[in-house]
Amino acid sequence: MSLLPQNELKALEAWFVDLKDALGASQGADRGRVLASVRKLVAENESYAKEKLVVAKALGHSRWGDLYNWANEKLVAVPEVELPEVFNEPPNGLVFRPGGDYDKAQKRLVKTRLRVKELWAYLDGEVADDPSLFDWAENAKAQVIEAFLASKNAEEFDQECVAFIRDVDRNADPDDEWVEVAGEAAAVLELDADLPFLVVEDLLSYARGEGVEATRRNIKEMGSSINPANRWFDYLLTAYFLQKTRPEHREIQEAITLFNETTKLLECFELVDTIDPRFPALTKKRSYDQALNLEQLTEGIRKYAEMKKENMEGTYEDWQEALKEVVSAVSPV
Repeated sequence: MSLLPQNELKALEAWFVDLKDALGASQGADRGRVLASVRKLVAENESYAKEKLVVAKALGHSRWGDLYNWANEKLVAVPEVELPEVFNEPPNGLVFRPGGDYDKAQKRLVKTRLRVKELWAYLDGEVADDPSLFDWAENAKAQVIEAFLASKNAEEFDQECVAFIRDVDRNADPDDEWVEVAGEAAAVLELDADLPFLVVEDLLSYARGEGVEATRRNIKEMGSSINPANRWFDYLLTAYFLQKTRPEHREIQEAITLFNETTKLLECFELVDTIDPRFPALTKKRSYDQALNLEQLTEGIRKYAEMKKENMEGTYEDWQEALKEVVSAVSPV
């Protein structure tokens, strides 16, 4: 006989039936078997919680929820795009920096890969609509890879990817479009007899092989300058010396100074009389040793920059001797 009211007893019996269903027990299971099932479930749940914590910590997370959110981001619908392997690892700038952490950078890479996939899908879509844009798209991808490898801030890089997708067509200035310059430079430099011939030939070969670029605006400015041959020479020499395809104005100015001071110490030119209506006040110009080659010149510039940085002691003649010794060790062409 039960001391519970009839309605409460029926509710308890109904609850017990539901509990057996939830546990997967048979309808004939008694209270002892149901209690054993509940205890087993509680023990398994505690074990599961410990296992989740171990898995989360092993993957660099302090909480299971953080790991879950990270994994969930990987499952966000993204364009079906295969990225170059370079995007499988965080760049050195995010790892080897004050406060850098490889595991954190690797986790953050999930978001960056999503942005890059969106950009890749955008570029591929542009090419699908207009196949003539293939070279433009490939060049853009190469720039993105270069920017990724040099990046030190993941958020800034991600924003650049988004900005490219949204602004490239709307805000682009045709004068700021980058184009290869080997042809433009050759048309000017091959007609100049004053610059060192072997150096010019090697610079043009580098420009063709590596695809040295300038904006259309820069090309116009160099073409309209008083001495376009010297401007092109400075541009390509800086690109080669720094092993870049897009030298910056500041870098060119620094390279010009190093070039002038180095060639003066090397005595690889002589001053000859000149009559040039473009420069009425100029009575002398440099006539370079045509046997000078690019490897000798860049080795000399590199050595001079090193001596200058270290503020090497000695007279002008000491610097001159040290520089000539280095250059003479470079085999002539």
